[in-house]
Amino acid sequence: MPGNALILNRDLRTSHVPDTPVAELELGDGAHPAAWTQLWRFAATFGVSSYAQATGRNLDDERMKELLAQAQAATDLGVPFKAELFELRAALCYLRAWHNAVLPDEEAARVVDTLLDAIYRDVAGGRKRPIGGTGPYEPGLGLGTCSANFGVGQNRFWFRARRRMSRERLYDRVAGKLLREAPNDVVVSALYLYPPRYQDDSAAAPTHVFMLLLEPREGHRDEHVVNAAYDALMRSVVAELASRGHEHQPPEQLRSAPVRPTSGRGG
Repeated sequence: MPGNALILNRDLRTSHVPDTPVAELELGDGAHPAAWTQLWRFAATFGVSSYAQATGRNLDDERMKELLAQAQAATDLGVPFKAELFELRAALCYLRAWHNAVLPDEEAARVVDTLLDAIYRDVAGGRKRPIGGTGPYEPGLGLGTCSANFGVGQNRFWFRARRRMSRERLYDRVAGKLLREAPNDVVVSALYLYPPRYQDDSAAAPTHVFMLLLEPREGHRDEHVVNAAYDALMRSVVAELASRGHEHQPPEQLRSAPVRPTSGRGG
C-alpha cells in the first residue's frame, strides 16, 4: 500500500484492512516495527480533515473520545463494536496522532483490534476479520543501552544500508569496522542496533539506528579525543555502508579524512 495514498470509503476493500493481531505486538520500540508501520499506513489512508470539510460530519476530539470510550466498553465486554465506517477510520487516525504512533498499553492495542474488526465487517458485509501473523520479529541487537543515559557519553547514528543484507550481517559489519578503526586510546564500550524504522513508502528500505558508546582507556581522559573518535568513526561507517541520496546521521562531509586503522582494538 503506497504511503499517504487516501482511499475513499467506497473504494475500501477487505485486502486493505490489516489482518495483524495488534494486541500481540510488542509496544513502543519493540520487535514488530513492520507490523506497526503497516497499521499506521492503513490509518493514514483516511483524511480526517478533508472528509470533515467535504461532508460536514463531526469528527472533533470530543466525538472521537466518545467513540473510543464506546469501543473500549465493547472490547471489555467482548462484543462486536459498530459505528459508521468514517468514524471507525477516523478513530484510528486520532489514536495515531494522540499517541504519536506509539500506543501506551495493551488496552489501547485491544481497542485497535476492535476498530479493525469493525472496519472489516463493514467492508465485508458482516464477515469476521481473518487474523494473520505479527510479521517479522526484529528485536534490538547487541549490547543493550547500558547504564548510561542517552546524551551522556553515548551517540546515535543512522542510515539506510547501501546494499540489502540481514540486520545481523549489518551489525557485524559495523561492529567489525568500529573495532578495527578505533584509536588506541579509546574503547568501544557498547554498540546497539535498534529495531528498524520503516518508511511511509512500503518499497523503501528501512532506516537503521545505532547507539555507540566510547570510553577513554585508562590513563587517557581527554574528552576531545573521545569526541573526535565519535565523529570520525561514525562518519567512516556512514561513508562505507550508507545508501547515497538518502538522509543519514552524521551527514556527508566533503572528503573527510578516513580513520586510520591502528593496532589497538576497541574493547
